[in-house]
Amino acid sequence: MRAGDAHLLRRGSNPFPVAMRKQRETPLYQVTALIALFAVLCVPLGAYLWTTLNDLLSGHARVRELLISAPVLVVFVLVLLLWARVVRRIEAAREDAPRPT
Repeated sequence: MRAGDAHLLRRGSNPFPVAMRKQRETPLYQVTALIALFAVLCVPLGAYLWTTLNDLLSGHARVRELLISAPVLVVFVLVLLLWARVVRRIEAAREDAPRPT
């Protein structure tokens, strides 16, 4: 830290500059919005796949449902992989964040 950067420090026990700390933290409202977004995307996809699988196992599945479920499954898996990537990024940022002493 340079001598002219003293104004970047917040008073308290955290020695990292405020600008550096803000880059590492993910605010709670962003995490909540991401959870809501993924829930809105995944719940209908998962419900459709669950219903199709239930129909398939009971012997009442139609070919059209099975053909529709293939791309739905791909989208569902991609959304879950994206969600896992976001969670890993948030967790890594949380682990790297400076801890108050």
